[in-house]
Amino acid sequence: MGPRGPAGDDGDDGERGPAGEDGEDGAPGEDGADGEPGEDGADGEPGEPGPAGQDGQDGLPGQDGAPGQDGLPGQDGLPGQDGAPGQDGAPGADGADGQNGLVDVVPEPAGVNCSGGGVAIHRGLDANDDGILDEGERQGDAQYVCNAERVNAEGDVVIGNDEDAATFANIERIDGNLVVLGTDLVELSLPNLRSVRGRVEIGGNDLLEVVDLSGLDRVGMGVDVDNNVALLDLELDSLNSVTGWVHIGDVPSLGNLSIGNLSSVGGAFLLSTDSAAPLLGLELPNFVGVDAYVGDNPGLVRFTNERDTFVSGDIAIHNNAGLQEIATSARLFVGQDLYITSNPLLGGDANVIDYVLNNDDIVGGPDATLIVEGNQ
Repeated sequence: MGPRGPAGDDGDDGERGPAGEDGEDGAPGEDGADGEPGEDGADGEPGEPGPAGQDGQDGLPGQDGAPGQDGLPGQDGLPGQDGAPGQDGAPGADGADGQNGLVDVVPEPAGVNCSGGGVAIHRGLDANDDGILDEGERQGDAQYVCNAERVNAEGDVVIGNDEDAATFANIERIDGNLVVLGTDLVELSLPNLRSVRGRVEIGGNDLLEVVDLSGLDRVGMGVDVDNNVALLDLELDSLNSVTGWVHIGDVPSLGNLSIGNLSSVGGAFLLSTDSAAPLLGLELPNFVGVDAYVGDNPGLVRFTNERDTFVSGDIAIHNNAGLQEIATSARLFVGQDLYITSNPLLGGDANVIDYVLNNDDIVGGPDATLIVEGNQ
């Protein structure tokens, strides 16, 4: 082969061939000089807090602040125990004698302080030591103790219950009748009642146990205490005069009957208690204007007459189952007939007749008759 000829002119570039494989990276070149700093970019979103660092050392104490205001007082503590008692001191000198205190009780007339009268109580010191409370020695206001208000009734007084009884508890005079019929009263107490111009009628009270008319002195038309089956105590202690009749009957529970001062009964005197109580001290009044009947008292043991007695009509001592003795020590006048009948323990008719006929204290009227029977 001959020698290479000279190079011809470059031909036109052919079409780009396919890219070859990348060659190996060359060694890094030296760092170029830093360029000018760029402008700060916008702040990014805050990141999450990092862990807390260790506490630093305490700083030096600051200066004390100004004092605060005082707080509220605390509660008191419990008391301490008492100390031991000290010794008694020497007695002091006696003081001057004081004045005596006195009380003076004087009557108080009816008026502003006591409508019904009473007493006034004055107190004070006896300044002149004469033992008398003079008017000038009185101290303070007087105290008054007044009498109960007096009550008088111009018409009838009808008591039907406890309220009625309380209303008339202090009554002194009734110009009409006193009527207590068919009530549930247990006690009737009118101790201040002095007079009843009409009649006293107490009957059919099944629960009534006590009747206190102990101050009653005079009754006009009559006294009738009848059919009170529970009555235990009938107090007529002061009863002296009844213009009409007196009838005490059918009170089988009666234990105490107080009529010892009854001296005059213008009408009949009828005592038929049906009680087993002995009725001690029972006597007829000094005067009975009609008949006197003492009968049907099974507890009556002894019938006595120790004061002069005048009975205008009959005297009947009848059917007293326990009667054992009739004793008279004062004049007994019978205007009509004397009946002593059906008293089975009296000791026999003959003994009764003998006692009556031979007793100068028993006197009969001109037409008087003695009837004695059934006393076996």
